[in-house]
Amino acid sequence: AAAQFASATSNQRTQPLFTTNYRNHFGVPGRVIHESNEAPRIDGTNYEMAEKRPKKRRATKKYKDPMVLTAISGHKTAADWQEINSRLSTAAERDLAAAKESCDPAKVIVAQGKLKRIKGEKAYQKTDHSMELIWCAFREFVAVHLNNNQPALYEESPKVNDIVAFLNFNFRRKEVKLTLMVEGNPQKVNCKGNKISSLQKYRQAFEWAFLKCGYPNLFEEKSVKEVYMELKEKVTGKYRYQPKQAKTFSVWGDFDKLREYCLKEKGDLYHLRSWTMILVMFSFFLRRADLTYLTVDCIGIPRSRINGNLDLDEDGYPRILRLWLPRSKGDGEAEKGGVKFQIMRNYRDRDMCPVVAILDWLNFSGIEDGFVFPNFQHGSNSKFRNDAMSVDDISTMYSKLCLTLFGENHGYSTHSPRRTAAAFAAVCGATDAEIKRAGRWKSDTYMVYVEAGRAGSIMELVGLDLPPEDRWSWYPIR
Repeated sequence: AAAQFASATSNQRTQPLFTTNYRNHFGVPGRVIHESNEAPRIDGTNYEMAEKRPKKRRATKKYKDPMVLTAISGHKTAADWQEINSRLSTAAERDLAAAKESCDPAKVIVAQGKLKRIKGEKAYQKTDHSMELIWCAFREFVAVHLNNNQPALYEESPKVNDIVAFLNFNFRRKEVKLTLMVEGNPQKVNCKGNKISSLQKYRQAFEWAFLKCGYPNLFEEKSVKEVYMELKEKVTGKYRYQPKQAKTFSVWGDFDKLREYCLKEKGDLYHLRSWTMILVMFSFFLRRADLTYLTVDCIGIPRSRINGNLDLDEDGYPRILRLWLPRSKGDGEAEKGGVKFQIMRNYRDRDMCPVVAILDWLNFSGIEDGFVFPNFQHGSNSKFRNDAMSVDDISTMYSKLCLTLFGENHGYSTHSPRRTAAAFAAVCGATDAEIKRAGRWKSDTYMVYVEAGRAGSIMELVGLDLPPEDRWSWYPIR
């Protein structure tokens, strides 16, 4: 009966004249069919007709500073900042062409890394955009509260007094009224009271801009430095702000535990990569971002000066390994061959030898070109992708490993190997200058790690059957 009814009604119907969008009470989109000889037929239950309305476009926000604009994507942007990026990209292309003409592999690696970072590296683009937003806020502050037009960044460096006023305006408490001189007249403005944790990011934005344009770092000026340190030490709430500090590994208990778990208990490529990365960060004082730039072309084995052959031991491993780092945070934009390292094979303990660990990783993984530490394909622990690990990938891998071995409140981070390296070098008798050069520190931050290593050296050595330096021979690697 149902089939006869369907066939009878279908013969009476004609082709639909038009269709209209509709939405039911739950907002589910669909179509209603209007036919010529019957009322509108709605498939299923009854729906309310809803006409499709055009979307309203948001009005473009106008800024008082003429160089602060709204991009097509809706984000805030600065015209002078984009002009600098365009100039840097053009200069990087010229440097790459000159490096290829010189036939110097080290210069080519540096030029390629510089051009790739400026044009296509997601982490660099994300950081650059966050720095650009702070620069836009500074331009707007000068235009609104100081009633001045800030010159283009590529034409003139910001003024010291403007930077001091900008920092005070953002990081003083809201109850504080800041007195600003506008055209010779005092004007009181309520401060914003931003969290002190973002103060370092504001400083990074200005130093990023100074580095782009080749200007001297104004945060080394006395007036700016005093205001910065005063704001950094001020009490913003009930508790004083304290930056998080990574925990230092115990030498050698934690390293033995990591190696036993990665190589013997697990014994797969995923954990071999994890162990190699930790040991390389410890050996070369590297940050997690430095590992993402390493390629096979950046690793070299020196040749003998006598016969020109590779300088290898009897077991086939090199005595010295050389490494070029295309870019490093401490060195800014690498030039003249990049950041060069060399490290001798650890003959005292083969299990803790970075030279053996790097070559074992390359041999077992089968990596012959591209990135030294690539990402695995989704769901695989043996097949690699063509892209390198990101900073977030390294943090995730590191957190899972430490959580498994040391528990929930382990306190370790990807900065722990670098901090441990500085503390251990101090225990072994290295001077402050040697440690600062090895870690590529520009400021005196490393002294926190060095002093902690020297203060705890006696406690570390008490009760140990084997002193730490008996398993590692530290010497300057740069």
